[in-house]
Amino acid sequence: MKRKRLAGMLLTILAGLSASAQPFSISAGEASGIGSAKGAVPDLRISEFVFATAKGKAVRVHLVNAGGAPSPLCILRLTVRKINGVPAGRVIEIKLPPLAPGKDKWLVIDASSILPKNVWLASTTFKLNADATSIVTESDEANNEVWHNL
Repeated sequence: MKRKRLAGMLLTILAGLSASAQPFSISAGEASGIGSAKGAVPDLRISEFVFATAKGKAVRVHLVNAGGAPSPLCILRLTVRKINGVPAGRVIEIKLPPLAPGKDKWLVIDASSILPKNVWLASTTFKLNADATSIVTESDEANNEVWHNL
């Protein structure tokens, strides 16, 4: 048995294996514990959202990766669909950083650039969408969006 250190990982090499032994490989991610079970995928979902104040233009969004694999960088989108009952389609997007399986993150979306001065975000109808560009293949694509005042 030989031991070698490679990029901070300790590898054990067995000598004298039987002829029936099959070779295998392991990625650096799997070796460091970052890898996921074969076939596992992420599952991003919006757990909740809260307004900092009733007369504010920002919302705090709680995102969770409930899947079995890390999620890559993607987009969190807020789409204002109605302002004072009038249909709208105003959009603001922010980057949603990668999330490890079982991890969560709070992000703030400031919608002041897409709202009139006298309109508060809480008084509008809007949709929040995690992975708005559908870049992440997930175990449940149906739980990526939530509505307010629908």
